[in-house]
Amino acid sequence: MANRKDCAFCGASNVKITNEHAWPNWIRALFPPTATTVLGTRQTRQGGPIRFYPGPDDMGVTANAICKDCNEGWMNDLEAAVRPFLTEMIRTGTPRQLTLEQQASLAKWSVKTTMVFEFTGDTTPFYTFEQRKQWRHRFFEERVAGLEEELRGGRAARFFPPRRRRR
Repeated sequence: MANRKDCAFCGASNVKITNEHAWPNWIRALFPPTATTVLGTRQTRQGGPIRFYPGPDDMGVTANAICKDCNEGWMNDLEAAVRPFLTEMIRTGTPRQLTLEQQASLAKWSVKTTMVFEFTGDTTPFYTFEQRKQWRHRFFEERVAGLEEELRGGRAARFFPPRRRRR
């Protein structure tokens, strides 16, 4: 498989790299379908701003640096976590109180989105691969710990012995 890149988040090599939408299309669907020009805030190496001319049903800003497993796995899970409450906030603009879980999901989604945007231009990303990998790993640890906590209360408790705390 020639011309394959490593995933910017998990480092997997020789895998299919997808065009992850920096702004998800579900956000674009919240706005009227009109012609839009999106100007990137980063400069190209040639010195000009990055310009995108997306169609009415697509934000058009993609990053070709994320593997299919990351794109359709944990990144998709983050989108699913914020979409219900963020949709309403964007649509109405009404202030809303978020639960601690929603705040945490929104913070994680914001960092993920920022990291993805770094791959929409041709400049060197701010976050290093090690920082992205470490962030992704912490996301998985928290998700597994939460699942263990949920399951610990039921019959599955015998499969998840109490976790030892690191010192």
